[in-house]
Amino acid sequence: MPDPKVDSYMNAVVDTFTIGKHHVHDALAAIAAQRKILAMRAADAQPYQLLALRRYLRTGGAKLIVNWPWTVAEQKTTYSKVIESLLDAARITKAAFEKANPGFTLGYTRARDLDRQAYLWIDNDSVRVASAGLWSDVRTELAKAQYIPNPGSEGAERFATFLAKSIVQPEPTNAAPGLSDHGQMKAVDFYVDKAGKRVADIKKQLIGSQWHATGFDKQVKLATQGTGLVGPLREPYEPWHYSIPYGVEPKAPSE
Repeated sequence: MPDPKVDSYMNAVVDTFTIGKHHVHDALAAIAAQRKILAMRAADAQPYQLLALRRYLRTGGAKLIVNWPWTVAEQKTTYSKVIESLLDAARITKAAFEKANPGFTLGYTRARDLDRQAYLWIDNDSVRVASAGLWSDVRTELAKAQYIPNPGSEGAERFATFLAKSIVQPEPTNAAPGLSDHGQMKAVDFYVDKAGKRVADIKKQLIGSQWHATGFDKQVKLATQGTGLVGPLREPYEPWHYSIPYGVEPKAPSE
């Protein structure tokens, strides 16, 4: 069950953002709206919101504004050409990979709106574990005498400082909703299938067995040559994650 005092202090911290306050509010609301997956996990949104709020405090509201995901409607209209530029590079990579690896299919992700990012945030195992630990630490902190039931500006600042400095284990591998490069199609994730079965998935715990041991990390890198795609992502390391600078025209590799 959600803790009313935690809610009060979370809301007070949101109000401390001078830039991106409404974006933070909407991102936390998007997490709470994922009722189906929360029910499947027999979980409440509050721990996941706390963990996301910690990220927003650490990165700042300005970054949230800059990375704010496009809606599905915007993906189809205003930003369709930007998206197609990256997808063209992904299609070229797919063709090159499949030519070099008969029997395997290279798939790739599309742009992720805010709701999709919120779903993936809750569905991530590292987020689940880290959020549970943080929620416990937060309730212990808020039980201290200096945290009165109704936080004022001083209490909000005190809790914001605590939350931003909190150490969680593990540090989540997913971007908090609104911060992902996939929201504005700045990046694409690749995955490998064979006969309809996923053999190289987008999961950190599978990097060794499904990417390094198979050589798919090197094969995908090789397939991106000449397309304009840059990667893979180094921090955190993701052998499936590639991006393309805006304005670069993708082109097929030389035969």
